Amino acid sequence: MSILLIAGEFGVSTPGDLEASTFGNDLLRLADRVVPTWIVPQAPLGRRAVELVMQRLANPSDELAPEAIAFKYIDSEENFTLEAERQAL
Repeated sequence: MSILLIAGEFGVSTPGDLEASTFGNDLLRLADRVVPTWIVPQAPLGRRAVELVMQRLANPSDELAPEAIAFKYIDSEENFTLEAERQAL
């Protein structure tokens, strides 16, 4: 995410003039700001991948349907805290 730091040195506003986001298991903080982050549900994603591999091994000729995986978009420290509190309930 050094592109955000370099952009700031050239007077480019982030967010505003330049928008960036990242994928990860945790919110990305860069210096004094939060970088919008798509939180990847790594554990459920991994479990589902193993299930699909096992299904493929058991029935190699079966066609597996595509599946959507929901990512959460967190764009501020406040939203990250709220999401963590919601998951703790």
